[in-house]
Amino acid sequence: MEKAEGIGCVLVKVAIIADDLTGANDTGVQFSRKGLSTTVLLDLKIQISSKQDVVVFDTDSRSLSKQEAVERVDRVCDYIKQQEVLPEIIYKKIDSTLRGNIGGEWDAIYRAFQPDFIVIAPSYPKMARIMKNGSMFVNGSLLHETATSKDPKNPSTNSSLPELLRGQSEKPFALLTTELLRGDRERLTERIKQLYEAGIPYLLFDAETDEDLANIAGLFRGGDYHVIWSGSAGLANALTTQVSAMESNKAHPSTDSDLVMVVVGSVNAASRRQLDYLLQQENVIGIELNSLLALTEEGRMTEYERVSYLALQAVLDKQHVVLYSSAGPATILSARRQGREHGMDANQVSNTISDALGKAAARIIKQCGVSNLVLTGGDTAKQVCLHLGAGEFELITEIEAGVPVGRLSVHKGINVITKAGGFGGDEVLQRALETFTGGGRQSNR
Repeated sequence: MEKAEGIGCVLVKVAIIADDLTGANDTGVQFSRKGLSTTVLLDLKIQISSKQDVVVFDTDSRSLSKQEAVERVDRVCDYIKQQEVLPEIIYKKIDSTLRGNIGGEWDAIYRAFQPDFIVIAPSYPKMARIMKNGSMFVNGSLLHETATSKDPKNPSTNSSLPELLRGQSEKPFALLTTELLRGDRERLTERIKQLYEAGIPYLLFDAETDEDLANIAGLFRGGDYHVIWSGSAGLANALTTQVSAMESNKAHPSTDSDLVMVVVGSVNAASRRQLDYLLQQENVIGIELNSLLALTEEGRMTEYERVSYLALQAVLDKQHVVLYSSAGPATILSARRQGREHGMDANQVSNTISDALGKAAARIIKQCGVSNLVLTGGDTAKQVCLHLGAGEFELITEIEAGVPVGRLSVHKGINVITKAGGFGGDEVLQRALETFTGGGRQSNR
């Protein structure tokens, strides 16, 4: 492998490897709100602009083939190993709904660092996502019975992490249940010792509460084992106590304008309910990008002109702009059919629409001087940032669990709130908008 370019030998306390941007942000912000300077690298080839305590690498690999995903993770591991001293914590962020190339990416990290264990706990209790007996539940329902099973790009079709891992990884694993976790501590530590002696590298932990996650984090605090961690923002939050920092006093970013643009590309049912709620509010103009037209070059050009004109009129009328892709069930089916006619599979159709939405949003942002953004959906958020030419995302705090706020390193700086598609209640986009207009409050819990 060629010598890694980019971050060089910058010393960091925590290195996080995430497979999409919203996940990178909602995990990294757990550390930034505790006072640790945290940046998300949007491009793996760029140089970090300043010394950071925490660096989050967005490999953008969730929907890639296993081989492509592993290659990107290999590059990041190479970056990290170039440091004079390894970070105190290396964290592999995974989706709490188990999407992506999780097994292959764990194997890549294991090969790079040869830890005693990769400690895996995907639960995120604050978002009602928990693992029981190896199965993921969302709001009390098995994962494969929820809206994520209908995701047109990355559907969650299996609720069992052990079953998924058997099909994705070459390594043996053990499941440790909440009964064992909450029981006799000596019995648990003896079980972990047995697994170490048996050469079992992957430990899958059930967790139903934040206290469970804190107990998992505390199990390995003594340094008896070389551990790499993996989970969602929930376990990351539990690990923040293991890194020295001062409580964050960072304020919501200042801005010369309270104009806000919201971009919704997620087709998750929760995001669409949030969009519907937002569009009912005053001082908000909704602009729908036609997803079918976005699949052809001529159609995209027509849509860019149309939505840009409508956005400019809205800004002149002092309205907040909400740009979103058309995403009803009939539209999704038609887009897939039209994509097949142009030789595109479902992933390529989704990527083309996300790219068009991101390009349209960036055009509006530059044309109208927007300095406050709310982005929902990892693909959408990444495309907007790329089309703006941003290389880094400085994380500051979160307005509520799973909804971070930060600042893009582009132009004079753009304030951004990101949100994974399935996170939050119906009012979350409205609260995000109000964070910039003065009607909302942040969380420094």
